[in-house]
Amino acid sequence: LDYSLTDDFCRNHFLVGLLLQEVGGALQEHRDIRQMAIQVLKGLMIKHTFDDRYAARVSDAAFLTQRFLHFSKIH
Repeated sequence: LDYSLTDDFCRNHFLVGLLLQEVGGALQEHRDIRQMAIQVLKGLMIKHTFDDRYAARVSDAAFLTQRFLHFSKIH
C-alpha cells in the first residue's frame, strides 16, 4: 500500500501532517520503533473517539480506529 501526503494537506492540517509523516518514517525503522509509532497513533485515535468535543464524529473515528487496529495487526 503506497500513500503520500501533499504539501497542501500538510499546510492545512499541520499537526496531522507532521504526525503522519513521522509515523510513515517510523514504519521503515526497527520493529520497536514501528510498534511505538503505531501505539502513539492508536492512542491518539482512541482518545479522539472518546472525546466529547468530537461527539458528532464518533462513528467516523470508531470506524477509522477499527481499520487502524486491523492494519496494525497485519504489520
